[in-house]
Amino acid sequence: KLTLGNTHIRTLSTRHCFAHLLESLGRFDEAEAEHVSVLADEIGVYGERHPRALKVRHCLANLMKARGRLDLAQVEYEAVIQARSDVLGADHIDTLQTRLQLAGLMQNRGTLGQAEDEYRVVLNSLIGVRGSGHPSVLATRSNFAGLLMERGKFDESEAEYRSVIA
Repeated sequence: KLTLGNTHIRTLSTRHCFAHLLESLGRFDEAEAEHVSVLADEIGVYGERHPRALKVRHCLANLMKARGRLDLAQVEYEAVIQARSDVLGADHIDTLQTRLQLAGLMQNRGTLGQAEDEYRVVLNSLIGVRGSGHPSVLATRSNFAGLLMERGKFDESEAEYRSVIA
């Protein structure tokens, strides 16, 4: 901060990493305050819809989700998805990653039908973007299979799991 300034790109990146460290240490209030501060500076420098600001918002939503503030996390994820879709495109990997987080949040909340719908859309897009054998696609299919099992859709769950381990 002293050398480059509080809003220099390297300072902002370091502050973002520091917020993640605080989160890893379980110092969630400090982590959230740092994320919010970094976000304010990212918006001030780059604008509200810049990919850097949207990344910080995504991380802030992850922290809210981890803290059990699911309503706030869902609102934030949905806003980030909309902005990333507008700025980067609906099939951009960053947009899809946020959609996966939203699907997981829906699953945690017990809104399994919504989570299933979200997983299906994201999985189809991921396969189109990365190919069916990409590790992130396989991980998503495994998570989706778990959701299907949770919903009692055992045959479909089995098929998904088999496609992952094939």
